[in-house]
Amino acid sequence: YAHRPVTRILVCGRLIAKKGHAVLFRALAGIVRKRLVSDPFSLVVVGEGPLRPHLESLVKDLGLQDVVTFRGHIPHHDDALLQEYREADIFALPSLTDHGDKEGIPGTLVEAMTSGLAVVSTNHAGIPEVVTSGRDGILVREGDSEALASELARLIKTPHLREELGSAAARKAR
Repeated sequence: YAHRPVTRILVCGRLIAKKGHAVLFRALAGIVRKRLVSDPFSLVVVGEGPLRPHLESLVKDLGLQDVVTFRGHIPHHDDALLQEYREADIFALPSLTDHGDKEGIPGTLVEAMTSGLAVVSTNHAGIPEVVTSGRDGILVREGDSEALASELARLIKTPHLREELGSAAARKAR
């Protein structure tokens, strides 16, 4: 792994159920378990919330301690947040409906698109208003960790596809 760059996946948002972090972690575990990629990857989680202890425990249970890093809350105006977007290759936000609680249009998704990141999200609430799947991002069915794993693996293995989707996302966001 040492000589190959690590593909960096970023997720930002409160650590609450509707953000779909658990789905994302299960998708990453599926990538590892099924050996869907040979290139190294990591996930950086920016955000804080009531589910953090549960999510940290899930990461441990899934054996993803070497893959997932929790960065905690970074204020919106902090340059460190911009740096997280700059260092990322892929942005993931697998939002889902939690007991009727839905997203609107997630600001972090628009920020990621503006930053030129390839985004993977879900056909959920206002997200399809922002992301046209296959054109300026990728959308999967909410709660579908296998489809999410497949699309993330495809982006990890295909840097030129990440660049194409990221460029289209930046144009659309602007």
